[in-house]
Amino acid sequence: MMLAEVSQIEVWMLVGQLLMAVGTIGALAFMAASFNKKQNVAFKQPVTVTISEELHKVFAAKEAFDLHVAENKKDHEQIFSKLGGVERGLRGEFSTELKVVRAEMIEAGRQLAALNNNAEMLNQAMTAERSRLDREIERRREA
Repeated sequence: MMLAEVSQIEVWMLVGQLLMAVGTIGALAFMAASFNKKQNVAFKQPVTVTISEELHKVFAAKEAFDLHVAENKKDHEQIFSKLGGVERGLRGEFSTELKVVRAEMIEAGRQLAALNNNAEMLNQAMTAERSRLDREIERRREA
């Protein structure tokens, strides 16, 4: 394609893309320069820290805080101890209930087996009776 064949819109698009590329490169250079700067913060020495009475009203003293932590630890131990007792009790109850349910299931299985046995015997008896009736019907047809 020759330069004479390039339309005016294409030229402006090319100029716009070049401007965007230059702007992007400039922004990256600015960011790189910003990151490399070191900020020095200097305090007058010696630094003095004063604790005012207002801070004592807002925050607890170390001794009070340590006492609070010890009390919380004791309370948590008591709570976890109670939870452990409840858990052991529930496991014992669950185990007992599970044993009862197992015994009931075993008994139900025995009863079901007896019912199946009775049903099988009734099916055999019905089959024998049907065979007898079929033979009787055949005899009467032949007679």
